[in-house]
Amino acid sequence: LLAGLPYDDAVACAEELTDAGLLQSDAAAERYRFHDLLRLYAAEQVAIEDGPEIRDAALDRTARWMLRRATAAALHFDVEHEGSPPGGAHDGDPEPHGDPDPDGAPAGREEARAWLEAERAQWLAALRRAHETGRHQQVLDTAQARHWFSDINQHWEQWVEVFQRSAESARLLGSRRDEAIHLNYLAWSYN
Repeated sequence: LLAGLPYDDAVACAEELTDAGLLQSDAAAERYRFHDLLRLYAAEQVAIEDGPEIRDAALDRTARWMLRRATAAALHFDVEHEGSPPGGAHDGDPEPHGDPDPDGAPAGREEARAWLEAERAQWLAALRRAHETGRHQQVLDTAQARHWFSDINQHWEQWVEVFQRSAESARLLGSRRDEAIHLNYLAWSYN
């Protein structure tokens, strides 16, 4: 995803880097990771070789994918939307709200819950990125989809941040109605 490669090509590259000892495979989490020192070196190289435009585009692709997956997973907990994510596009993003990889998507509430819990740090970072880069409709849609999930997941500090960002995004979009709804979610989080 970050490299903009097709999935099979990305897996082949990741396996090659793993074989060379440059990546560490975590089969349980279905991901690869750098050793801390190698991650720092890679970040320096991206800054030198690619520059901020290419880095930011890769981070935005990753954030969009993560938020689309997290939104689709969270909708498993909303009876009105289960199995049918809202349509449309947001903030100039032509992609629909549905899961970006339906074949690999969590199936059912238990898988969705496990995925949302396991990927909490990643989807929260993606939400921050979307908010900081002005993709406010995406922040609003993502938070709206998560409000039912937040009832069964009591990471209060996480929900305070989610709903602070969504209320601010609603305000910046000029939607007083959505701002009031998300301020209500925020008040619930504080309670």
